[in-house]
Amino acid sequence: MRLTFPIGLVASILTAFSFTSKAEPLYWHLTKGERNIYVIGSVHVGTQSMYPLPHAITQALEHSDGLIVETDIRQTKGIHYPKQNVKTEEVLDSQQLKTLNKVTEQLGVNNQQYRNMSPWAAALSIQQLTMQQLGYDATQGVDSYLLSQATQQHIPVLGLESLQSQINLLTQQADQGKALLLSAITDWKKNRRVMQCLIKSWTSGDEKHLWTFAQSDPLSKSMQTELVEKRNAAWVKTLSTDDFYPKPQGTYVMVVGVLHLIGPNNVLNQLESRGFHVERLNKTTRVGCQF
Repeated sequence: MRLTFPIGLVASILTAFSFTSKAEPLYWHLTKGERNIYVIGSVHVGTQSMYPLPHAITQALEHSDGLIVETDIRQTKGIHYPKQNVKTEEVLDSQQLKTLNKVTEQLGVNNQQYRNMSPWAAALSIQQLTMQQLGYDATQGVDSYLLSQATQQHIPVLGLESLQSQINLLTQQADQGKALLLSAITDWKKNRRVMQCLIKSWTSGDEKHLWTFAQSDPLSKSMQTELVEKRNAAWVKTLSTDDFYPKPQGTYVMVVGVLHLIGPNNVLNQLESRGFHVERLNKTTRVGCQF
């Protein structure tokens, strides 16, 4: 079976000042010497109601020397997914397969088809279908939105990592991504509510609530290390290198997943330890939803 996935979905799994009383998503202004970086935390799916973004971000992008993203998803030449040599039904136990069956019934898809997929492929497809069922779209994710704006305005795009590296990270996990699949199907109904609360927390810039979400993630410590901590460290090293920037003393906008920007060892704290001045700009409100 040949499978393809929206490239933006892969990124989703693996934000002049405008001070108002309205809550805004988390965004910051970083400076080091003459270098300016406006940073906004992203959720990788969304709706049109999330826009426009804060004026400071859109203005900075318009006059920037580049947009910094996790990966430039436009660069698809030579991209490949590995062969699916392991079937989901070979790595899940009977109870887990019953859970998968319940989820596929709710999504209106063929259960046997998903049993025959490798776990990473089944996980990506279930994530995509769940987001669609909730009314969210990967093309409305903040990173995709800003990338589209940069393309229209002919602004250079700087990727912190390659798209192939993101694909490899997701598809080369133990048991062909069994943990990813279990994360997608365990407490599936609860996960739908959690996703809606995540979007509300992002829109309100509620950092404490977003961190609560991060701590509730069922992924193992080893996967958290691979998906977040190691990537944070690699990005910080890149962002601290003058050669990364077309104009080392220029102005840039950076958009990466919001969970990379909060909590211990986040990207901003590490950059601050390397001499960047970090200023948070957004107004925030607390949200009432629960994870």
